[in-house]
Amino acid sequence: MNHIHQTYHEKVDAFVGYLLEHKLQFLSDLTGVILTEFGQVLRCTFLFPAGIKKKMRFYGANPKNLVDQPTILFLHGDHHNQSAAYSLAKKIHKEQLNLFTLNLPNNGQIQESDREAVKQKIEEIKSMGLTSPLYLIGHSRGATLAHEVALQVEGIAKIIKLGPVEAPEVAAGQVHSIDNNVYEIYGKKDVLVRERSNLKTQFEVESGHLGLLSSSQCHEQILKIIKET
Repeated sequence: MNHIHQTYHEKVDAFVGYLLEHKLQFLSDLTGVILTEFGQVLRCTFLFPAGIKKKMRFYGANPKNLVDQPTILFLHGDHHNQSAAYSLAKKIHKEQLNLFTLNLPNNGQIQESDREAVKQKIEEIKSMGLTSPLYLIGHSRGATLAHEVALQVEGIAKIIKLGPVEAPEVAAGQVHSIDNNVYEIYGKKDVLVRERSNLKTQFEVESGHLGLLSSSQCHEQILKIIKET
């Protein structure tokens, strides 16, 4: 049975690669997750309506007041919304940390309006009297966006990238001083991530691309990274 599953996964991976070669990004992403993570697709579809609101309050997310604990800003991936943080919010709430989310304005290639939306959210959090470390967590496209924004603003303690699908856009000659505080978590069964970065701080969990959002292994690794001094 394991051999059959592995063969199936390899066939899907090859087909996704074929679609990417023909520049069919959206179709390759959709095909990949449907054929390998159909249960996760249903889960995300079910939760999606809850994320349409400007500010979600599930499990204490987007609090009106900060507690003196680490603060997290979560950035969702392509064709998703802030409901992507639902499972993580449950875990974060138990740890009594501050969690903020937002709906990004665009899909596809990252645009300046995406970066500005994140920067404005960071300023909003800081205006609440932020004194604790601020962490950026991004999934898929949101992981790339988190890295790009962290290169442009001050005060980001660490960036945690879940299933990053591409490298951040970096200006020529820019010093990557933030790279020492960048962490990446990959799913072993992720068919959407075609290649990984050369960062030393990488972790791997038993998951697909969407599964990273609800993976207890992933959540535990996130908390471990945050609690590291």
